Amino acid sequence: SSYEKIIGSWTGPLDMLHDFESGPIDIEVKTTLRDPPIARISDIEQLDYSEGKELLLAVVQLSKEKNGHTLSDFINATRKYINEQNQRNEGFEDLIKAVGYLDKHELYYTSRYKINNILFCPIEQDTPILDSELLGVIPSTVSDIAYSLHISGLKRKTPDDNDWNL
Repeated sequence: SSYEKIIGSWTGPLDMLHDFESGPIDIEVKTTLRDPPIARISDIEQLDYSEGKELLLAVVQLSKEKNGHTLSDFINATRKYINEQNQRNEGFEDLIKAVGYLDKHELYYTSRYKINNILFCPIEQDTPILDSELLGVIPSTVSDIAYSLHISGLKRKTPDDNDWNL
């Protein structure tokens, strides 16, 4: 089923390089409260272009809203959807546990957010990002290079219904 395909592709909680890895496409998801959007790239290799495999940066723009939803709201809505689709949710539960989400901490997730926009940015050979080849000239004493990426400088589009059928 498509649900099993999505859960099977969600590799971010398993300490893989990208959030979703599946066959010909990898997807790196970043969230931001900034407008215009700026994504924090925590590993210089996350956006490394590789021929033969499509890489998509998905940027989710959020805002803090009193009438928004908490992380727990989103998790519970996903659980409800899984149940309504008559799917087993062990895979989902294992993955959210792997990222450190526990229901007993629900009271700590009080911030409420609204999704304002989602942008898809294809990462291609000419995309203006920090090139991972720079790692070859960085001294071995330097590690954990992260940077802020201004999304307005990238090729991007707001996804339509067809784009969600990856």
